[in-house]
Amino acid sequence: MTTRKSSGSSGVELARKLLGGPLSMGAALAGLRDLHGLTQVELARRVGMSRQHICDIEKHRRFVSPAKAPEIAKRLGYPEAYFVKLALQDIINHDGLKYKVNVEAA
Repeated sequence: MTTRKSSGSSGVELARKLLGGPLSMGAALAGLRDLHGLTQVELARRVGMSRQHICDIEKHRRFVSPAKAPEIAKRLGYPEAYFVKLALQDIINHDGLKYKVNVEAA
């Protein structure tokens, strides 16, 4: 994957537009995987995880920690702040809280 700027033309923004709403980390990874024609195995190798772990994230059975999110973003060439936001929002949603994470890139 190539390096992306945090502009509205990134694959993450495209996936958000196509899905018509906010993304989860799992939906973002699945969307980016499809966008770039990668298998779960190929994506797993790029981000340093197992295929099963990627599958579990995509199916919302596991979550990415906010500490791991920037590493994944770097390896895929996407904005770190956005991936941290997705990781935090997934945890908040899982816990049933009605809050929204709003992260501005530094």
